[in-house]
Amino acid sequence: MIKEIALEFKVNKQIKIKFLLLLFRLSKLRRKNILFSILFFPFHFLYHFYSQYFISLEMPIDTNVESPIIIWHGSGVVINPSATIGKWVELRNGVVIGNDGVNDKCPVICNSVSIGANAVIIGDITINDRAKIGPCSFVNFNVESSEKVINCTVRK
Repeated sequence: MIKEIALEFKVNKQIKIKFLLLLFRLSKLRRKNILFSILFFPFHFLYHFYSQYFISLEMPIDTNVESPIIIWHGSGVVINPSATIGKWVELRNGVVIGNDGVNDKCPVICNSVSIGANAVIIGDITINDRAKIGPCSFVNFNVESSEKVINCTVRK
């Protein structure tokens, strides 16, 4: 746990994101047992308050997020608690990861995936290792390893 937090402190540059991830990891300890539930409740409360009211980032404690996660300008990020996020995933502002409204299954984001600002990733899909999702992309399909997804829709 300490190594995970230290690594996330190293790879994330903004102090507000470092503090957010520290609270997130400490809040997850609350799920271990009843003693931890009592001891770590203040962190859980502080995490919810800080993430939603100061950062405007929704990443519930139940979300399966491996360490490290890299968050650049985290405001507006929304992650469904049923989503799975692997190691070394980069998220930028405005990213939405969730279900498609038809069924409750959420995306699985594998390792070393980079997700651009304002990208929307929904549905029962898998984004495989080292994939890159461009800014403002709408992804509701599986993405293969090392594949790039760039949506460039222009309308008059």
